Amino acid sequence: MKRQTYSLPHGSELLLEPLTTRFICRHDGYFADVDNNCRVYHICTRSAETRQLQRYSFLCGNLTMFNQLTLTCSRPEDSVPCRNAPVFYYVNDNIGYQDTAFLYDDDVSNADQFIHNNRLLEANPAAKRPF
Repeated sequence: MKRQTYSLPHGSELLLEPLTTRFICRHDGYFADVDNNCRVYHICTRSAETRQLQRYSFLCGNLTMFNQLTLTCSRPEDSVPCRNAPVFYYVNDNIGYQDTAFLYDDDVSNADQFIHNNRLLEANPAAKRPF
């Protein structure tokens, strides 16, 4: 599969220096880009004509990151830690179903454990990690 360049707004590289462009779409959905501290996310969708996956890349707003649980940009302290985002890539499987919940209690409980543990790390300056 040929790797596409990211189509981000002009100047994005100043916010994300160095910008890493290794993300490859493997499935349809919304995906946090862990290599860019989840400041970038991608929407992957199949082309109607070619059936190949296409990637559309976006930059989260200032002081936010992509929360893989909710598929939105939110404050880091309210988000699944970036390093754990791939654990929640399965949430994309819930997109498009009517009359069913998007997230279940188990999903939220699982995410809360990661978020809580991250807050404990953040409270300890010696253990502080980015996103």
